[in-house]
Amino acid sequence: MLYNRIVGNGYLWGNFELRWRIFDFRLFGQEWYFAANPFFDAGAVVQPYRLEEMKASGDAAIYSGESNGAHLSAGLGVKAVMNSNFIVSVEWGMPFDRRDGSGSLNIGLNYIF
Repeated sequence: MLYNRIVGNGYLWGNFELRWRIFDFRLFGQEWYFAANPFFDAGAVVQPYRLEEMKASGDAAIYSGESNGAHLSAGLGVKAVMNSNFIVSVEWGMPFDRRDGSGSLNIGLNYIF
C-alpha cells in the first residue's frame, strides 16, 4: 500500500467533483436515489519536512532527490442514497503517475445527521 508516502510540514490539496443524480425510486417504503460522481484530485507538498535530514540520510526510501510536483488522480464513484441522509458510496480512483500507485477502490457508509 502507498499510504502516507507524501510527507511535509505544509501541503495543498484539492478535490473537484461533479455529482449527478441519475434516478429516484421508492423501495421498502423509503425514498432512494442513485448518483454518479466523476472526480479529480490534486495535492502537492509546499513545505518539506526535515528536508536536510532526509537528504543526509541517503535512504532512497525516505528521499529520492526528485522534485515531487503535483500528485494527480481522477476517478468515478456511484452512490445509493436513502432518505437524503443515509449514503452508500463506492469510488474507484487512478493516479496519473505510476509512482503514486495503481488505483484504489474505496467503499464508504455514512449517515448524515
